[in-house]
Amino acid sequence: MTALASTPSAAGALEGIRVVELALGWSACALCGTLLAELGAAVTTIDPDRDATAAALDAAKKRVTLTGDARARASEIVALIHEADVVLDDRMRTEALGLSEAVDRAIAANPRLVHCVVTPFGRTGPLRDAPGSELIVQAMSGVMATTGFPDDPPTCVGVPVGEHTASFYAGCGIVAALYRRLESGRGESIDIAIHDCLLTYLATFLPAYCQSRRNPERIGNLHPMVAPWNSYAAQDGWVIVCVGSDKQWLALTNLIGGDAIALADAYPTRESRLRHRDEIDATVTAWTRSRTVVEIVDALNVLDIPAGPIQTIADLVADPQVAARGLFEGSGGDATSLRLGPLFQGAPATRAAKTADPLPPHRRPTSDGGGPLAGVRVIECAAYTAGPLCARILADLGADVIKVEPPDGDPVRSLGGKIDSMSHIFHILNHGKASVTVDAKTAEGRTTLLALCADADVLLENLAPGVLARWGLDVATLHAQNPRLVYGSINGYGWNGPMGGKRAFDTVIQARASVLSQTGRPDGPPTKMGASLADVACAAFGAFALVAALYDVRRNQRGQFLDMAMFDVLARMSARACLDHLGGRAPERRIGNASSAHAPHNLYRAKDAFITIAVTDDAQWQRFARILGEDGVSLPGELSTARDRLSHSALLEGAVGAWVARQDVNRLLDRCQRTGVPAARVLDIGDVVAHPQVRERDMMPAIEIEDRPVLLLGSPIRFAGARPRRLTPAPALGAHNDSILGAHRALAHN
Repeated sequence: MTALASTPSAAGALEGIRVVELALGWSACALCGTLLAELGAAVTTIDPDRDATAAALDAAKKRVTLTGDARARASEIVALIHEADVVLDDRMRTEALGLSEAVDRAIAANPRLVHCVVTPFGRTGPLRDAPGSELIVQAMSGVMATTGFPDDPPTCVGVPVGEHTASFYAGCGIVAALYRRLESGRGESIDIAIHDCLLTYLATFLPAYCQSRRNPERIGNLHPMVAPWNSYAAQDGWVIVCVGSDKQWLALTNLIGGDAIALADAYPTRESRLRHRDEIDATVTAWTRSRTVVEIVDALNVLDIPAGPIQTIADLVADPQVAARGLFEGSGGDATSLRLGPLFQGAPATRAAKTADPLPPHRRPTSDGGGPLAGVRVIECAAYTAGPLCARILADLGADVIKVEPPDGDPVRSLGGKIDSMSHIFHILNHGKASVTVDAKTAEGRTTLLALCADADVLLENLAPGVLARWGLDVATLHAQNPRLVYGSINGYGWNGPMGGKRAFDTVIQARASVLSQTGRPDGPPTKMGASLADVACAAFGAFALVAALYDVRRNQRGQFLDMAMFDVLARMSARACLDHLGGRAPERRIGNASSAHAPHNLYRAKDAFITIAVTDDAQWQRFARILGEDGVSLPGELSTARDRLSHSALLEGAVGAWVARQDVNRLLDRCQRTGVPAARVLDIGDVVAHPQVRERDMMPAIEIEDRPVLLLGSPIRFAGARPRRLTPAPALGAHNDSILGAHRALAHN
């Protein structure tokens, strides 16, 4: 397909915006600051305290070290905040500087300021003051309980999913608040909990739990409804193979030959293949073990069977698609040369000409009620997960979303148990939208879709790159009709590069982006995240990118094209490991639930449940050591610094594990949490649904459908004082054809 330029199309969206970043280390706040800097904001980071790898986050930021006594430091930071548009605050940085009160006073004195606080559990709820880390919030959110193999303990995803996802939601909330400030002149206070952000990954599991009241089992790299779909060992590595249809099954067995031909006859249906999954996987494994990864992937791709390599970090850094998309820049051991490449990809040549009109004439955003995107109209041509969830995030922010479906509808409507003729997961992904049916393969349908886009602010689609263009709805045509339109494409690998335009599944993307190679036991196979990581993460990033583009349109009056690839987003989630690799500091193998930087940091089995303990600084260690000392635990060697503890990690983890095994989990949690030691029980889906923190923050709101409550997933972007959004069920197929399409037809006749 024709490659589009990969220069960031929204690079200057936040030009002139001043950001003060108060963040420790490699964190959600620091990652968000990097994204804002990529959009052109002037980001000043205060005493960042970064290690060699995390320093890469500051390449486009101004670093300021506060000097003098407490009064002088307070005066300097107050002056910075007085001039700022945005303050990014993880609360730990200000507390470490001893400047919390000065920062709070400065924020209160700047009514135009957008203040975003990102913490493990948020600023409300029973866990609002609890310490946390990536391991802790994954344990508390159901992510660990749903990741791993059936006979293994719960598994932490090896990439910092929570930190990166929270950075996307924080950025989305910040730019949405700036968008509303253009009208209102007022700032906003935003509360982002990393725990809330991880809950958004439960869309896959919540419907099944609500229907059966049984917690899902961990299934490793399998697919719950399709076989063969798994990871398979090759001569020189691992591959993912995803056979989703009867046609693909026949093609695979013909390729393998021999005994596989008999399997095709014996198990012709999806249901029969699921019942005999082990036998089928054994046959596929015998074939893959005799071939290289490249041979397997090439052979299957010719047959249109989704397959891909399970890449190591070294593979990912050297991936030609990474180079084509410019995702990492710099190499060698000099940390100052390492940096992240752009996540915002697009084609500036397709931008519409700048217009002189101050605002779109058909609609004005409103500053009162309805969310910061009130007045924004989104046309969604998307199905399955990533696109619909991205559009629903925009709806949560107040946008008017029109879901354009083919005559037979989004396939997810019929996926699983029905509620009011629609699946539960369809309600989760599509509540609060309108639905119209359009057959864009016909001339009449294309005319209708073009008319809808003429009156829209955003067109969001997750079709294969170039499909709309083949229907005559290319970027240039759309912008010629509507110069202010933001066109967003969510896709697998992007529109350019050697993988550009290729279709992809979540599992294949996770594999290629090195998520599997970083997740799992050191002596076990590569392991995928149980939830649909690529779909949900790209939806969150996509919402951020689209809101940033809307902000740029409001200020510069020109439309944009955004190329938002799931592979890019997951490669960014592997960025710390990639930068460690480039700097010669990468772990050589998977490390399970342990940490390469901290100890004790792991999953432990208490008498009655699994518990995670994550000591990430010396002060936490001193508090934890006192608890151990109270129980007479003998500890090895000098342990006062992180380096000391890592050098004795095997003995230390063994001593902690033996001690935890004698403990009652609730009593142990109470002791740790009362003394400020990060610890959490591993919660399954039922525990998460019932947890007071989830309920108080309304992250699983219920709506009445067919006289019974149906759980949805709430928005992790919380604006201070905002009225709760009125939740409505997902729309019936074509429910708004008369009201929306009828109005367009009437205008066309006049």
